[in-house]
Amino acid sequence: MNNSWVDFTKCAYWSHHTITPANYASLFALDCALSVINGLTSPATFASNALILFAILKTPLLHTPTNVLVFSLVLADSLVGILLQPLAVVYLLIEGNTCTVIDALTFLNVTVIGVSLSTMALVSLDLYLSLYFPFRYPSKVTIRRVSSVSIIVWLYWTIMVAIPMVTPGRTAMLLVESVLGVTWLVCLVVIAISYFRIFWLVRYHVTKIKTLTPVEHTGPQPIGDREANVNHRGSLNLQFLSKVKEKEDFPVSDQKLSVINSKPISTCSQAVSCQQSAKDQPNITRPKPITAQQPVRARKTKLAVTMGYVIGTSLFCYFPFGVVVLFLRANPNPSLSLVAAFYVLITLQFLSSFVNPLVYCWRVRELREACSTLLRSLGRRFFN
Repeated sequence: MNNSWVDFTKCAYWSHHTITPANYASLFALDCALSVINGLTSPATFASNALILFAILKTPLLHTPTNVLVFSLVLADSLVGILLQPLAVVYLLIEGNTCTVIDALTFLNVTVIGVSLSTMALVSLDLYLSLYFPFRYPSKVTIRRVSSVSIIVWLYWTIMVAIPMVTPGRTAMLLVESVLGVTWLVCLVVIAISYFRIFWLVRYHVTKIKTLTPVEHTGPQPIGDREANVNHRGSLNLQFLSKVKEKEDFPVSDQKLSVINSKPISTCSQAVSCQQSAKDQPNITRPKPITAQQPVRARKTKLAVTMGYVIGTSLFCYFPFGVVVLFLRANPNPSLSLVAAFYVLITLQFLSSFVNPLVYCWRVRELREACSTLLRSLGRRFFN
C-alpha cells in the first residue's frame, strides 16, 4: 500500500497539496511493480557507478579536467542507487510514511537532477572549448579550476534546495522554484548551443577532409629522380664528412670518402626514360601527414559523441518527468492518472543513472580498460 494518505500540507515541499483522490488502492499493483524494478536496479546502479568512480581515481591517465566533470556526474548517479531508489521503495510500499521520508526524497531528487543537469552543461562547454581553442585550452582549463567549479555546483544546489526546509512558507518556495527554473533553462541553452557548435565543427572538418587535394604528385617516384636524390644526398654527405675531417672532430678515413664519391651519377637520358616508363604505372594517392592536433581532436570528438549519448539519455528521462512535475505542482488535488504517471516517470529517471555507466564503458576505451583492471585486482584479492 502506498503512502498517498499522508497529509502533504505538513511537508516542506508539498505544503499546498491536499492529495485526496477517491481510490488510491488501484495503484497498489503499479506500486509493487515499480518497487521491484527499483529494488533490483538499486544495487546494480550503485555498484556500476562506484566502479567508474574508483577507476577514475586509481588511473592517472584519466585525471583530466573533462573527467573531473564526469566524476561529478557519476557521483550524482551513484547517489540515486544508494539513497533515492531505496527511499522510493519505502515511499511506494509502506503506508503512512511521515513527511520526513517525502521531504528527504524530494530534496535528494531535486539536488541530484540539478547537479546532473549543471554538470552536463559544463561538460558540453568544456568539450566546446577543447575543440575550438585547442592551444589555449590546456593552460586555461585545469583540473584545479574545474574541481572548484564542480564543488560550487554541488554547494549551490544543496543550499538552494534546502531553503524551503529551513524557512518554510509559500513565498520561499516560489522564490526557490523561480531561481532553480531559470538555472535549469540556462543549462539546457548551454547544452544546446555547445552541441550545435560541436556538430557544426565536426561537419566542417569532415567536409574539408573530403575536398582536400593531395599536396604531392600522384604516382610512384621515377627511378631517375630516386637516383638523383641519392646522388644529391651522397654529395651532401661527402661535403659534411670533408668538413668534419678538416675540423678533426673525429677521424674519417680517405677510403670512406672515396667510396661515397665513387657512387654512379645517373644521366639525364636515363631519368627521362624512367619518367616515361612510370607513366604506365597506376597512380597512388599519398596521404597528407598527420598533425599533432589531429589525434587529440579525434579523441575529443569521440568523447563529445559519448557524452552526447549520456546527455541525450538523461534528458530523455528528465524531460517527461519535469513536465509531469509541473502539472503536479500546478494542481493541488491531482488526478489518479497524473499520480501514476509521476510514479512511472520518476522510476524512468532513476533508470538513466543505471544506463549511464554502461555507456561510459561502451564508448571510452581507457575507462573500460581501467574498470577491467580494477575488477581483476578485486577478484584476485577476494579469491586469494
